[in-house]
Parts: sequence; C-alpha cells; structure tokens
Amino acid sequence: MEKLTKETFQRWRSWAERIRDDLQSIVSDHQIYEQFIEIVNGNLEHIEEHHGRLFCDFVRKCYGVHAATGIRRHAKKHKDSISLVKLLDQLQKSASQFTYEFYLEQFPLEKDQWEWQKATFAGFTENGRTLSVRMILGDIEEIRIIAEKVSVFADRAIAHLDQRGIGKKVTYDDLADSIILFNKMACKYLVFITGTGYTTLRPTILFDWTRIFAVSLDIRNGNES
Repeated sequence: MEKLTKETFQRWRSWAERIRDDLQSIVSDHQIYEQFIEIVNGNLEHIEEHHGRLFCDFVRKCYGVHAATGIRRHAKKHKDSISLVKLLDQLQKSASQFTYEFYLEQFPLEKDQWEWQKATFAGFTENGRTLSVRMILGDIEEIRIIAEKVSVFADRAIAHLDQRGIGKKVTYDDLADSIILFNKMACKYLVFITGTGYTTLRPTILFDWTRIFAVSLDIRNGNES
C-alpha cells in the first residue's frame, strides 16, 4: 500500500462524494419502486381488468436490472473503478498508518468547538491510536455476505449470459437488503471521510409523484382526459 498522505485522503474524500451521489440515486429509485409496488398491490383487480400486467412486469424487470447493476458496482473493487468496497479496502490497507493525529490534520480542532473528531474516530478504532483492520474487514465481509448473490447475478445474467447460469435465485428482497445495507455503510463511512453527518441517503420527496396514477390518461394525444 502507498504511503498515507494528505493527497491520499483527499482522493478518498473525492471518491466518497461520488459514492454518495451514486448510492443516493440507487436508494431514491428503490424508494420510488417501493411506492409503485404498493400502488400495484392495492389495485391488482383494476390492473388485471385493463391488461396492465405487461407494463407492471416491465417496470419490475427494469428496476431489477438497474438495482442489481448498482449493487454490483459498489460490491466490486476493480482497478479503475470507484466503489464503496474499494474505499473500505484501501482504508483497511492503510489502517496501521491512519492515526488519530493524521485524522486531526485533515479535520483540525476548532477553538471552543466540540471535539467531534475524537468521537468519530472512536467508531473505527480498537486501540484508540490507529484504524482497526478487523472492524473494517468486518464491514467488507458483511457487504460480501449480503450483496454477493446479487453481484453474481449481475455478472452472469445482466452483464453476460454466463454458461454457468446464475446459481442461486435472486429476489426483490435480496435487492432491498443490499440497498439498505449500502445505505447504512455509506453513511457510516461518509461521516468519517467527509466530516459531514449522514443518517440516511434516502431523500424526502416533496411532491406527490404518485398522482399520475390517480388520473386517467388519453394515450391517443398524450393529454389527461
């Protein structure tokens, strides 16, 4: 591993911001999909009566591909890619160099301000001096356990039609579990790397996008009827 420097940390910080933006989009899309499915499940009789299953299945398949691809993106650590797992992997490789003193160089203490740096660093160390390899590897392993099946599915059934098949069946619950975990892990490490507090990447949608399903549409001219 390269020597840990301020430039290294700034690169990680840039990665963290891109990871945040990408995962925030994935989490947001998951939220919209959940609401869509609630609407569908509440109107199954109407959907069947008007031959709407074709459209609903289309949305489900498109979401599944989109979500699985996004999960794969952050569960891998390819050489030229940016991902959540790659960020964690670089942190654990630099753990012995990453001291609390180094952390204070990135986020200096401010006079008369609460020492949030100490409380934040404490969540990533066991000896109080350097980052814990064991703790970070534990987070990587948790991601592997939850997201590996989805990642393999994306490799073998979306990116390629693998001769080996997809192995274990992937469900929408598997997608949800992976996205929920990524949301939690991303917030945890974003706080550490950026110094900005995050409790969730799930956005608050300020308008009722579901209203489109509450009005009839004239598909002949694109106007509401």
